[in-house]
Amino acid sequence: MPLFFKRPKDVHEHISELQRKKNIPGLIDALGDDSTRPLAKEALKFLWSKEPSALKPLVALLAGKNATLSSAAFDILSVNTRGSGLTKLLLEALQNKSTRNRPKFVRLLSICAEPCTFEPLIGLLHDPDSEVRKAAIDALGTMRDPRAVGPLMDLLNKETIEVQYEILPALGGLNDFCVTDLLISRLRSNDELMRRGAVTGLGKLGDTRAVGALMAALKDKDYYVREKSAEALGGLNDVQSVSPLIESLNDEHWPVRQLVVVSLARLGDSRAVEPLIRVLKKDDNEYVRDEAAKALGQLGDSRAVMPLIAATKDDSRWVRHSAIRSLELLIDLRAWGPLGDCVYDEYESVRQAAKSVREKIKKDISISSLIRSLESSDWHIRMLAAEFLGEKHDPAVVEALIRTLDDQESLVRQQAAKCLSYQEKDPGTIEPLIRAYYKSDSSTKETIEYALSLLEEVCPKCAEGECVDPFVIRNGVAAHSVRELVQLCKEYPEDGLSHFFGKNFAPWFLQLGRTDLALKSLVTTNYAEFMNWLCFLEGIQPDTPTVQGTATISEEFFEELLGELRNYAFWINPSNPATHMECLENQAVSKQNLQALGELANMKGGLTLMQAVGQRILNQNELFASYLSSAWDGIGAWRA
Repeated sequence: MPLFFKRPKDVHEHISELQRKKNIPGLIDALGDDSTRPLAKEALKFLWSKEPSALKPLVALLAGKNATLSSAAFDILSVNTRGSGLTKLLLEALQNKSTRNRPKFVRLLSICAEPCTFEPLIGLLHDPDSEVRKAAIDALGTMRDPRAVGPLMDLLNKETIEVQYEILPALGGLNDFCVTDLLISRLRSNDELMRRGAVTGLGKLGDTRAVGALMAALKDKDYYVREKSAEALGGLNDVQSVSPLIESLNDEHWPVRQLVVVSLARLGDSRAVEPLIRVLKKDDNEYVRDEAAKALGQLGDSRAVMPLIAATKDDSRWVRHSAIRSLELLIDLRAWGPLGDCVYDEYESVRQAAKSVREKIKKDISISSLIRSLESSDWHIRMLAAEFLGEKHDPAVVEALIRTLDDQESLVRQQAAKCLSYQEKDPGTIEPLIRAYYKSDSSTKETIEYALSLLEEVCPKCAEGECVDPFVIRNGVAAHSVRELVQLCKEYPEDGLSHFFGKNFAPWFLQLGRTDLALKSLVTTNYAEFMNWLCFLEGIQPDTPTVQGTATISEEFFEELLGELRNYAFWINPSNPATHMECLENQAVSKQNLQALGELANMKGGLTLMQAVGQRILNQNELFASYLSSAWDGIGAWRA
């Protein structure tokens, strides 16, 4: 009797009550109503193997006239078949030729897969009902018992084409290579159905002797044969099939192209990369493009990175999702930015995949890959590589970041400097940071100042010079503290001046833990001003200003100055054949040398001596005099 319920809740309560009471007849009755059938099926699947009383009613239902109830009984009985007594009931029912739905009984026997079913299935090969024979053939193929080869081959030439179509795949499933030649010969048959059965059997068999026949079948006029041939070749792992499969990427039938792509991925040959990239870009079927995106990830070739990135904007969400997942396998920094855009995709699955892959790239990308990315022509990639390297600790990371301090892009240099400060304190990073500071723009200098402050040594003994080597100001003369350095610079002014303009003080100051002194030595261009500042910090009396007009310069000094002015003029000349960057760097070096000579002249004779030198240069070359005036601006009392 049909059951009627006003609310879904009533259905659940009713079926749950029947299940709790193990009311098998009530649950079987519930199978007859559309509203209760799904829940009743699930309840019976759970109960029937535990309740022997359920078995006979379900088998009776399986043999009943009602196709819907018979199918429901089949679904229920196909669960938990072993040790249930079901096999015995099925065999008894099959002996009665009048039993309805006998093919379903045979299929259940194959699911039971008990040894005692083999002989009865062999006997059913001669059943008068062709559907029963087909079911028995399929069941024997599923059991994969090689004893079935002989009976099936004996039956082959006695049966109709329709039954032969079932026998050929079953023979392939028995995994006996003695049937290979038979299947190959049937693959060449003029009958379409025979070729379909043969190609399916060869796909199951997996004998590499069939490779040639399967490659030829890729051009069969029947699309199904082409599909199964493409699929079978992927499982045979023979590289000679790669070229024919690549040709079949142009097949007019899209399911063939789809299976060709899958097989090329399984074969793993790099020759397939470029053809698959073309498929990803140009195939008009989204399912084929989807498989191409997956295949390129499996092949693991870096040539696929940019095409896969482009595919993250494909019209199909499936293609976008597969492209993102393939980028996860390739782990390439170039995908980071585009994946960031995918985080805002309209589909949740695509958004989640993009987030997951970005996290994996950041976590799993290798140091060597990041270092290679520092050579990218895209500065965004270089900056990102530097950022990720900062989170890894390895000597190779430090070396790579040091090289990046010379990057042509300011933001990349800043990132490299910042990330160097994240590394464990490494004295080897100090000197490169100082060199970079000297030739950097203001923004980069701020970053380097911060990095140097983090690298500063905090040991209290260092301030006294006990943990570092002394600063050698000249042969045999060295300072062990800042105070001693000031005294020696006063005693040997020319050596002190040379070290100041050579930026040699900064590394030593940093080793002492005096970042303030290091940065001051880099920023300040006036030597006298710097030394007076050090005297003030150390409580030392500054030098008394030189009495002007009492000192003179040597001819060697003048010739050195004149030579440096010629050098400066050479690098400032716009027609210089060197690169622009090279000219700028050499101009800066030459100007520093001119400033050092100006500092020396100021120390010896102040403004009066500097003016005398400037007048002598003016008498010889007005252009050189203008260069000198500009370089000496701010030294002592000199103003340009």
